[in-house]
Amino acid sequence: MHRLIGVLLLALCGLLAGPLSASEKVDLFRAVEAVESEAASERRRASRAALAGLFVRISGDTEVLNNYPKLRESLPSAERYISSFHYRSAAEEALDDVPLWLHLQFHADSITALLRRAGAPYWQVNRPAVLPWLATQEDGQRQLASAENAPRHYGLLQRAAAARGLPLISPLLDLDEISQLSADQVWQLSVEPVLALAPRYDADAVLVGKLAQRYDKRWLGQWLLLYQGRQQLLHYEGEQVEEYLALGVDLVADRLARDYAVAATDRQHSAELTLTVEAVESQRDYVALRDYLAKISAVEALQLVRLDGDRCDFYFQSSSDLAKIRSLLELDKRLLWLGRPGVGGLHYRWRGEHFSDNP
Repeated sequence: MHRLIGVLLLALCGLLAGPLSASEKVDLFRAVEAVESEAASERRRASRAALAGLFVRISGDTEVLNNYPKLRESLPSAERYISSFHYRSAAEEALDDVPLWLHLQFHADSITALLRRAGAPYWQVNRPAVLPWLATQEDGQRQLASAENAPRHYGLLQRAAAARGLPLISPLLDLDEISQLSADQVWQLSVEPVLALAPRYDADAVLVGKLAQRYDKRWLGQWLLLYQGRQQLLHYEGEQVEEYLALGVDLVADRLARDYAVAATDRQHSAELTLTVEAVESQRDYVALRDYLAKISAVEALQLVRLDGDRCDFYFQSSSDLAKIRSLLELDKRLLWLGRPGVGGLHYRWRGEHFSDNP
């Protein structure tokens, strides 16, 4: 039940405004909590709940408070890590289930320091984008869920994704798309037609779901995660549609975190690596490349060692294995893999600050 409360109350964070690509950023340090009043006691309670949710979102670990007790010890002092807050009414949030919402912005550096001191993993701001397809069935009729025709289901899915810090891409469901993918195909969890549309959105992972309610009001559903050529299937039967939708989000968030979250405990075994980047053709390119590399959690102590024409050579340290380093470097497709020039070396071509495969 506490997971569902976190999903519902931490999620309205402005993270999911419209279609997103893999290069979009999420605000990991912003949270929203439902409150009964503007009393200081309510704000303290909400701050503790929000901080607990932030730890899950930033680490990618749903059990982070149990796995890293030092983080739990910081919850009573949650207010000291808040940089700003304000209240909004249900009318302002376009919601009528809770009368008042508290928006909280936390100090990024302070929260990151807490995670490091606790030895918890850190999942950087730049995250893979997820494309969801959900087919619902009611009275024997199936449809593809969207914000227009299934606002509650789709809204809850977006809230769950916001709570885990996942960029969620909203399918367009235009005429071209509907001609290629039907509600029946999604209901049958058909892989080929779903994957055929993934390049249109530059999605890193695809989440396919089916949901129906039985005569006794219990929900039945399945989720299929398609990621890096692999499939993972989960079944659901229960009384709360919120739980089903959160299950799908947790499925993909937990899987992506294993590839992209950098474990703090591994930093004790850091190795020095070399990185060569070609096609850095201007000072602007170099600054954009340097800033891009500096934000990657697996890249530490970055140092430029040679600049020769359009080629830059860097040294950096990392505790992550090469597979995770490559996943993080190549996430935005701004760096094109050219190979490994030697032991501990990585070789790329810079494709520009705002590169996209999409026309």
